[in-house]
Amino acid sequence: MMRRTPEELRLLATPEFSRLLATDPELIRLEAEKYDKNGETRLLLELMGLGDFRIGKLPIRPLTAAKWAFLWMLENRYATGGEIRVIDNDVALYVLSLYDLRDLRREGGALWEIPGRASGYADATGLEFRELCRELVCWRDSAFRPLELMPPAEQAEESPRFDAQWLTRICAIAAHECNETLERVMFERTLSTVCCLFVNYAQRQSAEPHRFRRRPNEKLAAKISARIDQLSEEFLSDKSDQSNRSDNQ
Repeated sequence: MMRRTPEELRLLATPEFSRLLATDPELIRLEAEKYDKNGETRLLLELMGLGDFRIGKLPIRPLTAAKWAFLWMLENRYATGGEIRVIDNDVALYVLSLYDLRDLRREGGALWEIPGRASGYADATGLEFRELCRELVCWRDSAFRPLELMPPAEQAEESPRFDAQWLTRICAIAAHECNETLERVMFERTLSTVCCLFVNYAQRQSAEPHRFRRRPNEKLAAKISARIDQLSEEFLSDKSDQSNRSDNQ
C-alpha cells in the first residue's frame, strides 16, 4: 500500500471513491476468486454425504474427528507434518476406508499391527505416489476448510495437538450445536461438519462476528491491493487535473 498525504487520504475516504471501488469490473472479478467453487462444492457434497468418496479406485469414507485424532496419535505425517512416506499413504487410506473407526474394536489386534494391515492400500488406488499425495492433501484440507472463515490468530509456537482435549472440545461444541450425542459427532459426523458447527458457535459467541469471513490467499490479495493502488492513482490524478483546471479559469 502506497503512502498518502492527509489530503489524498481525505479524497480516498469519500463516497465517490467507494463507489468507484464497488463498481470496478476488475475488482469484482478478483473478489469473486475468493470463492473457490470447486472447493466449496466438494465441501457441501461431503457435508450432505453425496460425494464420490473414493481416491483413485479405492472407495473411502470422509474424515471424522475421531479418525483425524487417531491419525495424529499414530504420528501419520498428514496429521503431524513432515515429508510424506509410503507408510503414511497406506495408513491414511486404511483409516479412511473404515466405515467407522470403532470397527477396529471388532477387528481386534494391537496398534502396532496397523501398518501391516494397511500395506497395499496405496497400490489399490492405482495412483502414482505424487498424485496420491495430492489427493490425500485435498481430502485433509477440505475437512478443515470451514476454519478458514475464522479471524486470523497469532502464529502458534508449537505444532497443533489433536489430542483428547482437542477431540472432546471441538466435538462437544458441535454436539451442542446440532443437539446430538458426543459419541455420534465424534465417530459419525464428518470432520468438515464438525468444523462448520464449531465456526458457527465461535461466530455467535464473538464480540466481532463480522471478522468471520473468507480471505484471499497471498497471491490474490496482492492482485487486489495492486488494483486498488492503480484505481487510487487514477482517481487522485483526475482530482488533481480538475483542481488545476479550476485554478486556471
